[in-house]
Amino acid sequence: MRRGRALLLAALTLGFLAGVVNLLLLRFEAGDVYPPSSSYRTDPFGARAFYEALAEQPGVAVERNLEPLSRVGGSPGTALLLLGEPALAWHAARRHDGSGFETFLRAGGRLVVAFHPIRKRLGASRDGAEPDEREAAPSEKSAWRATSTGFGVTFSFLSLDTAETATSTEVGLPDEIAWKSGLTFARLSPEWRVLYRRGGRPVVIERPFGRGSLLLVADTYLFSNEAMRDDRESPFLARALGPVTRVIFDETHLGVSESPGVAALARRYRLHGVLLAALVVLGLTIWRSAVSFLPPAEDGDESGAVSGKGSLSGFVNLLRRGVKPDELPAVCLSEWERSLGPAPEDVRRELAAGGEPVAVLRRLHERLSRGRHQSTLPVPGPNGPDRKRV
Repeated sequence: MRRGRALLLAALTLGFLAGVVNLLLLRFEAGDVYPPSSSYRTDPFGARAFYEALAEQPGVAVERNLEPLSRVGGSPGTALLLLGEPALAWHAARRHDGSGFETFLRAGGRLVVAFHPIRKRLGASRDGAEPDEREAAPSEKSAWRATSTGFGVTFSFLSLDTAETATSTEVGLPDEIAWKSGLTFARLSPEWRVLYRRGGRPVVIERPFGRGSLLLVADTYLFSNEAMRDDRESPFLARALGPVTRVIFDETHLGVSESPGVAALARRYRLHGVLLAALVVLGLTIWRSAVSFLPPAEDGDESGAVSGKGSLSGFVNLLRRGVKPDELPAVCLSEWERSLGPAPEDVRRELAAGGEPVAVLRRLHERLSRGRHQSTLPVPGPNGPDRKRV
């Protein structure tokens, strides 16, 4: 009964763990545990389709970056993609990784930044002017003009009611592309070249930087899985990357990074078997502690009493351990004289003659029982030694 309950508990525990693992695998396969625009997501908001499409191209190496951007090395033919970058957090990225960006660009790399779409305006003046077309309050200036240094560009907003397409006059690019964001660029420095406009405002801009180049896109929709299915614009994507042999999808700006812990080292060195063996040993240890290998006690024996022996049996056992069989007659004679005085001569001669100790004691018992001497001697009996008056 007890063993059956333990096996049932172990089966239920294994079933629960299998269900949890299966649920986690389904979540990771769908990718919805990752933020939007991540190359791990397979739903409409991710960029897994674009990642896998590039991986199928011959001569193009595609990888994900899970380390700080300062460690990404740039070179001619390398493109670094930052998809889903929040526009108002771009200044923080410039402050923390600006030197890394510039090093990457000056080494000849191409940096492509597609900003997360903005559906509504973050702030407006009393007369309805856009934040970059008026004298904004200090807090709004810090929000909308934080990126005015370094790359020479600021942000503005244009309502989505005006147009949901962006147009271009560039040769080799589609005349119109779908657009889902109200974010636009403004106050461009002379180095910038406008590739697409929406409502007359720049939404896709490009400029050289050192030996490399920088492309800013005000919407990440065209890189998403949804656009790959419904609004695929291959010429635009090819122009966005340029002639590359290596494409890096950055995940750190979305908060996805690889921590150098025990789990990461186990995955890197493929120690899954060691972990599985440790879990098996742990399970066996728990099972051994919970289940007894001894047979269960009979139902009739519930007293729990432990049978013992009397004092005489204990004394005999003590003699057997402390007195050798050959020395037993001499010990008996010594106890006789210590308790009753000097022993008769015939007893001394009988003990001195030697022989098997029990036979010697029996002969003495018979002789003394016929004579005048009486004493108490240990007499061997069928159930062990007994004391008898002789």
